[in-house]
Amino acid sequence: HSFPTRRSSDLPSHDSINQEKEIIRILMQYANRDYVDTEHNIDTTVAQHILSEIEQASITFFNEPYISILDLFKKAIDSNFIPDEKFFTQHPDANISSTAAELLSTQYVLSDKWKEFDIHIPKEEMILKKVVDNAMAHLTLKKMMSVLMEIQNQLKEVTDETQQTDLLQLYQQTKSQVSFLEKKLGVVIMK
Repeated sequence: HSFPTRRSSDLPSHDSINQEKEIIRILMQYANRDYVDTEHNIDTTVAQHILSEIEQASITFFNEPYISILDLFKKAIDSNFIPDEKFFTQHPDANISSTAAELLSTQYVLSDKWKEFDIHIPKEEMILKKVVDNAMAHLTLKKMMSVLMEIQNQLKEVTDETQQTDLLQLYQQTKSQVSFLEKKLGVVIMK
């Protein structure tokens, strides 16, 4: 399977570059780590889980080099291989290797002062399931916002009453999914 992709010239008005970037960072950094969700009886790797979620939700990436990197992950998983950080930082494609270096460089170091006050900040790998779930939910939410805008634009153009009714139903279904994700994430984007 190949993921649906569009080039940046086809960008929707709700660009999801930050969400795509975060998913790719998580994939590069934690691809071979375990992803366990006992509630849904899932025991797999982070890479397999994310790729499965993207495929099931028919999520499209719009931004290079994230499209290419996602495709490399998919091909690797199909070959029973999970690429590690070195695979990307030493990739022959300079665009991919420089993106990997940028995404994998440590963004911050916690001060030891926190420990003096007995405040412990969990490291990302300790809460990996939550990190993965939140990143996927944010990506999905962003994509659904694009769908809502597309439906609104179609509604302006459609004159057939049956088509309008169908679009309104689709809009309401999508909007309720957006509301669910907003509650799950604790954010409000739409009213």
